[in-house]
Amino acid sequence: MTQVIQLHEIRNRVDFAILTIRPDEYLAVLDRFLPRFPVAGGKQRYEYSQVTNNAGERVSIAVVRMPDQGQGEAQAAATMAIIDLCPSWLILCGIAGGVPDSDYTLGDVLVASRLIDFSVTAAVQDDGLEYRTAGAFMHRDVEQLIAALPGWNDRLGNWNSEGNIGYSKPVISVPSDENAKCFYGPPDFKSKVHSILKKHFPADRPARMPTFRCDVLATSNVLLKQYEMLAHWRQLARQISHIEMEAGGVYRAARTVGDSEIPMLGVRGLSDIVGYKRSEDWTAYACHTAAAFVRRLIDVVPRSIWGKSLCASDASVQPERRVDSLLVRRIEAIEEASLQAQPLTIEGLMAALRQASQVLTDLEVPRQQHIPRSEEQEILEWVGSGAESVAVLLGPPGSGKTCLLASAARSVEATDTVVLAIRADLFPYDMSFEEWGKASLGTDSSFLGAISAVSSRHEVLVIIDQLDALAS
Repeated sequence: MTQVIQLHEIRNRVDFAILTIRPDEYLAVLDRFLPRFPVAGGKQRYEYSQVTNNAGERVSIAVVRMPDQGQGEAQAAATMAIIDLCPSWLILCGIAGGVPDSDYTLGDVLVASRLIDFSVTAAVQDDGLEYRTAGAFMHRDVEQLIAALPGWNDRLGNWNSEGNIGYSKPVISVPSDENAKCFYGPPDFKSKVHSILKKHFPADRPARMPTFRCDVLATSNVLLKQYEMLAHWRQLARQISHIEMEAGGVYRAARTVGDSEIPMLGVRGLSDIVGYKRSEDWTAYACHTAAAFVRRLIDVVPRSIWGKSLCASDASVQPERRVDSLLVRRIEAIEEASLQAQPLTIEGLMAALRQASQVLTDLEVPRQQHIPRSEEQEILEWVGSGAESVAVLLGPPGSGKTCLLASAARSVEATDTVVLAIRADLFPYDMSFEEWGKASLGTDSSFLGAISAVSSRHEVLVIIDQLDALAS
C-alpha cells in the first residue's frame, strides 16, 4: 500500500521545491529521488523525498509538475508551491532550446545566470512585433552559487557519464551540405549552424560528454524555432544563450509571494538548437542531463555553499526551515502501524504527544550561540506555580519567541509534566482541528482527547506557537 504524507508534516521543512513541466522532465527528476512519497492536502500534488548529501547533511526535496507550458501556468504552480511548502529554494528543471554557439550544444546543461523576459509584445501594423524586454538579476544566493560553480567542476565528478544520465548520447552525422533539409534560416545562418555542429559532432571521433555552463536565459510564451524571431531578440539582448517558456513566471512568484524573495535556480538541458532540425532522441536525453545535474548539485554542494537561505540547520537563524529526519520517523511510524492500531495506554498517548511536539522541541540553538533569557526562567516558574491556567508570550517578529518556547518546552519535558507543543502555522487548511490532531499524533485520539486522558494522571502543558497564523 502506498504511504501518503500529509502536507502539514513537511510544510516549512522543504529545502528544494523542484518544478517541471513536461511528463518526461517530471519522470527524469523523480527517477533520481528514491524512496519518495506522494503528498496530500496541498493546492497541487507533490512527491517528497529526503537524501543525505556528501557532507552527511539531510536535504529534503518536493517535486511538482505544472499542468501546462507557459508563464501563467508556471507562475501559478510556483505560487502554490510557495504557499503550500514554504521551500528554501525553487529549482526549475527541464529542457530548453539553445542559440547556436561553439561553447555548448545539444545535451549540454545551461544554468540561468540572468533572465531576460520577452513576454510583453506589441503588434504594430507594417512594423511587426515590438518587445518591452525586462531584465532580471537573480537572488544574491543564486548569483554567488553560479559564480562559484565553475570551480566545482571537479567536485561534481562524473554527473555527465552515461551511467548517471541513464541514456546514451544520441549520434549526429552532420551532412556535408549546409543546405541540407535539417538546416533552416538564411544562408549565412545555416552555414554558421553547420560549422558549429561539425565542431561539436566530429565525424572522426565520438562526441564529448555533456558539460554545464552558466549563461543568460531568454524567457517568453513562445516556443521559438525560428531564425527571424531569434535574430530580433538578439538585436535587443545579444548575450542570450538559451530560450524557454516558464522561468519568467516562476521568477515572478519567487520575487513576490511571501515575506521575502526565494532563490530560484533555472537548470535546462538543451534539446534543440535554433537552425537545426534534430531527432526526437534529444528530448529524452536533455531531460535526463538536466535531472542528473540537479541531483549531483544537491549531493555535492554543502548546505552552507547554497547560502544563508539554506544553510540554516541552525534554528537560531531560521528555525522554521530546519531539516529533520522526517522520512526516517515516518518509515518507523509505518513499521509500527500494527501497534498503533491497538488502543493506546496513557504511556502510549504520552509518547504520541512527545513525538508530535518535536515540531517545536527539535528547534535547538547550538550551545555556542545560545543566549540565556530571563523570560525562560519566568515561564518555568509560572508552570511550576499553578497560579494561572493561561499565559501569553508577546514580542515583535524575529525576537526569538519560537526558540524561547522550544527551550522552555524541553526543560518542562525533563520534569513530570507532559508537553504538547503545536505550531499553529502548520494547521492545514483542508483539515479540521480534530483531524489534524489525529494525524499529528498518529492515533485515533484528537489533541483534546489525548490531553484529557493524560491529564488524569499528569500535569499537561500545552504550548501554541505562531498563534497569529490562525488569523490568516
